[in-house]
Amino acid sequence: MKKIQGKSNKRILPSGFAQSVITHEFEIEKGGIELTDLISLYQSAVEYYDSIGDLKNSEIYKQKMMMVFMKPHISKMFMPEAKKKSPKHKKRSKSPPKQKAAKASPPQKRVSPPKKKASPPQMVEVTP
Repeated sequence: MKKIQGKSNKRILPSGFAQSVITHEFEIEKGGIELTDLISLYQSAVEYYDSIGDLKNSEIYKQKMMMVFMKPHISKMFMPEAKKKSPKHKKRSKSPPKQKAAKASPPQKRVSPPKKKASPPQMVEVTP
């Protein structure tokens, strides 16, 4: 059997990889929405760690990739328009909603406990 010489499967990480990841993650946290560079860096890390057999670090970057898409300001971008503006819900006005009265029983008055009548002062005989 002959071994076929081909390209090496070993990948390399881009120059300045760690600093780029930190910078892009910070921008995402601040509300930046440019994902392509960060996802590309994560993908490079996954491929690199897979190529050297470091499954632990490969898995870390796969999870980081998934977590980016779970951030609320990112996941909103990927929601279909139908879910964003549902026809079932009307826009709320700034005035408070009207309360419906219960049909089964009329509103009841608040009843305070009966007040005790003050008894007239009694005369007590004191002996010296």
